[in-house]
Amino acid sequence: MSTWFAEDYENEKIDDNLVFYESRDGQSAIDSPAAIFKSLITNPEFKHFNHVWCKTDLVDESSLDELFHLPNVKFVERNSREYVKVLSSAKYLINNATFQSFFIPKKEQVCINTWHGTPLKKMGYDIQEGNPAGLQNVVRNFLFSDYLLSPNSHTTKMYTESFKLDDIFTGQILEFGYPRIDFTLNTKPEESLKSLINVGLNIDVKKQTVLYCPTWKGNSISKPTDSIEQIIAESELLRKNIGKTYNVLIKVHPYLYKRAREYPELVYYLVPDEFDPNFIMAGIDVLLTDYSSIFFDFLVTNKPILFYCWDKDMYSSERGLYFEEDMFPGPVLETMDEVITAFDRLTDISKTYKEKYQKAKEQFCPYDDGKVTEAVVDYIFKGNLRENKKIIRCDSEKKKLLFYVGGMNNNGITSSLINLLKNIDYNNYDVTCFSGYPKKKAQIDNILSVPKECRFIYKPGYAILTKDENSMINKLFASKHLEKVTTDSFPWKAFERESRRIFANLHFDVAIDFSGYSHYWAKYIAASDADKKLCYMHSDMVADRDREVNGVKIHFKPLSLIFTMYDKFDQLVTVSPVMEQINADKLKHYIAPEKITNVLNSLDLNKLFDAPVRIDSTDIQLEMMKFAITPHNNNYKVYSKYDSNEFKMVTSSVADKIRTIAYYENEEENIKRYKILINDIYSGWSDIEEFDKKYPMIETKKDVNLYGYIRPKSKAIVWIDLPIEEDARKVSDAKNYRYLLAYLNAKVTLSDGSIYYQMIINNETIGWINESALIFIENAINLRRIKNRFTNRHKYFQLRDRVLETMNETGFVKIKNFSEQDDWSQAVQNTKNEIGENSETIYRYSIKVRTRHGVYYKLWSESKLIGYINEANLDFVKVFTEIDKQSFLAKATIVAGNPIVEKLPKYGMKTFENDKKVDLVERIFTTRGVFYRDLEGFFMREEDIIIDELFGKIDLTNRFVSFPDAKDQYYNIITMGRLSPEKQQDKLIMAFAKVIKKIPKLRLYILGDGPMKNELIDLVKQLQLSNSIFFLGHLDNPFQILKECQLFTLTSAYEGQPMVLLEAMALQVPVATTRIPATEYVLDNGKRGLLAKNNTIEGIAEMITTAYKTHVKPAVFDPVSYNEEVMKMFYSKLV
Repeated sequence: MSTWFAEDYENEKIDDNLVFYESRDGQSAIDSPAAIFKSLITNPEFKHFNHVWCKTDLVDESSLDELFHLPNVKFVERNSREYVKVLSSAKYLINNATFQSFFIPKKEQVCINTWHGTPLKKMGYDIQEGNPAGLQNVVRNFLFSDYLLSPNSHTTKMYTESFKLDDIFTGQILEFGYPRIDFTLNTKPEESLKSLINVGLNIDVKKQTVLYCPTWKGNSISKPTDSIEQIIAESELLRKNIGKTYNVLIKVHPYLYKRAREYPELVYYLVPDEFDPNFIMAGIDVLLTDYSSIFFDFLVTNKPILFYCWDKDMYSSERGLYFEEDMFPGPVLETMDEVITAFDRLTDISKTYKEKYQKAKEQFCPYDDGKVTEAVVDYIFKGNLRENKKIIRCDSEKKKLLFYVGGMNNNGITSSLINLLKNIDYNNYDVTCFSGYPKKKAQIDNILSVPKECRFIYKPGYAILTKDENSMINKLFASKHLEKVTTDSFPWKAFERESRRIFANLHFDVAIDFSGYSHYWAKYIAASDADKKLCYMHSDMVADRDREVNGVKIHFKPLSLIFTMYDKFDQLVTVSPVMEQINADKLKHYIAPEKITNVLNSLDLNKLFDAPVRIDSTDIQLEMMKFAITPHNNNYKVYSKYDSNEFKMVTSSVADKIRTIAYYENEEENIKRYKILINDIYSGWSDIEEFDKKYPMIETKKDVNLYGYIRPKSKAIVWIDLPIEEDARKVSDAKNYRYLLAYLNAKVTLSDGSIYYQMIINNETIGWINESALIFIENAINLRRIKNRFTNRHKYFQLRDRVLETMNETGFVKIKNFSEQDDWSQAVQNTKNEIGENSETIYRYSIKVRTRHGVYYKLWSESKLIGYINEANLDFVKVFTEIDKQSFLAKATIVAGNPIVEKLPKYGMKTFENDKKVDLVERIFTTRGVFYRDLEGFFMREEDIIIDELFGKIDLTNRFVSFPDAKDQYYNIITMGRLSPEKQQDKLIMAFAKVIKKIPKLRLYILGDGPMKNELIDLVKQLQLSNSIFFLGHLDNPFQILKECQLFTLTSAYEGQPMVLLEAMALQVPVATTRIPATEYVLDNGKRGLLAKNNTIEGIAEMITTAYKTHVKPAVFDPVSYNEEVMKMFYSKLV
């Protein structure tokens, strides 16, 4: 589709009379798009318009009213060739959700996003859980829209603040009301009910009608069974108790509808998905819902609303709501008993909530008068603005900056970027940050540390390129003759189109590639719609291009290509005058020297000088957990809340179906509870010790003849035995079989509703796989089989060596008689005889696997993976054995009732009635777990204590390292930076080894991580300096440690502007560095710190010795004045 769209984007002309509609990704023809459609098609002024609706197989055209069958109305299949053509040619595009990531409107097109509800649940950047890039396409769709419809000021605020459209959105927010609510106000109740009766719903017109609208809360669209069965049970219980007075109808979420309509229990009560909810609400007397935004629309009816929020503790902890319960226009009920009771007192409830109801109606439905659609059509299509309608424009006079921020990994560029973003004046500048999709925790943490004033956008989906463009780019980037590549070698027209797609047609005053290391990302900044374009140079770029890591020039191709793009930038920004001169000299073949300038790196003064604040989280951590359980006794306690002391006794029979939906644990209070449903009705919380897990049974089994693939991101397990008993055996994770075409020859349905298929690959039975992990294939099986075998031939070859069975087993072993080679290709090959040299070394194993070559165990040495080793080469350690012990400084609490012992493994055991505070001094690793020793000499298990305060951290070698203390006896040296060749930490270590022989009180703390980690750790071990050199890894705030050290040292071969030097100087820590242009500049040729006489190991050793003996003084440095000057420099480049 991306290729189709690229071609149509360039070739298709705009049809000024064509209106395109997409509702819910083509799954229906309802909502506000339908309201606008009906207004246009019935208005003679617009008879020249042709209307095209997007549809999927969920849309039954025959069920739609006569307006959808007029000659000037047609439907196109979503994702078809014609669908893409219409997207590229329609003058008006109307959507209530989002267009797909390949789409970007042309400037002549008019995009109208009606959205689909007033938000109750937090939206956009307000959602703090999960990956922040999940909102990327929604933000993009909002930004490229010409009109965003809003029913109220709260929804307007969602756009401007929750999605950060303030200052950047160039379209208009029409706070006019919701067109779809016109259906509710202009439809007669009897007309709504009659339409439902006509499609077979069981409705007694003499009774009042309840509509139950639960929000879908599942994690897997492919497995909605649990939700549906719960809805059935709840509705049947309601019907049993209030059925004499009320009809009970159900409206499920679209994700559930396709499966829900297959249940016979719902046939006469399930509202068809093609019916517009607002049309249905006209005939409803009571709305029963939870977090669905449908209740906002229902307010216009003035009829009662009940909120059944049985899972509010789970939902609020996962996502959060915009409003507290006390603002709801109806009671919040947690059990079906409370719901049933509420129906008996609806009159009293209406009186009690009358004021809140009216207030909510005024706040959320102020414009809804039944004529909102007319007002929207009048303004957008005729330019007439009606009275009492509000237009919000977000664009401002602020200068708009676009930053490509790099990968947001833990490195100097990321730190420099975050510091700059924290110093920008947001009263005058609007900042958009652009990045790829973050996958690592460190990347996400760094993104979340950026000031909230910045908005992040992420590259969505695949590039929209024509076939010729795609071929040209592939050849260019695969070229081995980079010296022949010039600026004109790139397809800039394609890159400009891509930049419009990524940046939602936005215009920026200045676009900045702050990373400066990737041609792939630089091209989007270079091709962006910006008045000025800058690219940063953080170092000696030619030296970085030629730098080797493990024998590979990792930056050679990306930097060689980005050099050829420099012509597209207005200025190249180095990070110091020295780097400006170096890069100007070395890169004059690519860029005129006068286009190179410099801006120094800024400092984060708050982080430098503010003491770290410890924040105790008040969020309740609930774990989603779904499986069947059975009670030990028929009578058991059920609590109303996860931490409540109040309970009721519940009696269950053998026939009752009980299952968990969540788990809560509080170690301090010794509480472990399940949130449970009994016969699919929420009951409450129960103590886990009262239950055992109950495994499902096989209900049906039949032969099938199907084909499919494992879903790309599936985390499913392939089973040898069906998972219907505790001892069910598993093959391995399903990811091992991704991309391979599988034949499915048997289907089993279990009593819990789950479905499993037996999977055969390459004529070999692999095992059973859950239906949710599969993508089924129906067409071109033979062609797919041939193509699959060709493209995945290496994976088919590896099938011969696949794991036949995986067992979760842990323990400890010693290695014996380890041969050089093993027949199993995935096993450790001991070709250099480096493993097992010491037969007394104890290794931990975490997994046991069975293969055609025998049984293997997955071994670890501390936190370092060794790999799989055959059981024939192992001796198993059965008795209690100490493996290692380390000093460990922390304050902790022994939880009441847990034992401590005078000697390991067990001797002189005693317990405490109350929690006891202890000071820990040692951590002991044993074959029975981890133990701690306290100051009084007692030992306690790791799981029996809570660490209150830690005076160090676990380092990269998995040892506890105490933080340096300026008051201790040692001379503490610290260095910070990425562990990579150009930083030359190896030279520092070897120099340190020379000096410590004469000055034994030295300690060296190395902060950072990177590709040289293992090599540097091994070097320290070889030098036998593990008790003097410590690898602390990455720290979010290293400055508390830095302040406790007597010397900061930097031994780089080259730098841009070493920010860590500035930070040390700001904290008044003396500094000593290798002599390179960047450090000579920062240290003013030695006036602000020591410079090595030469950069050899001996020169560095002499520098450290001199620093120690002369008590080198800290530099005179004013970080506040420095920052002010830096920001003036930065702002000057934006003009």
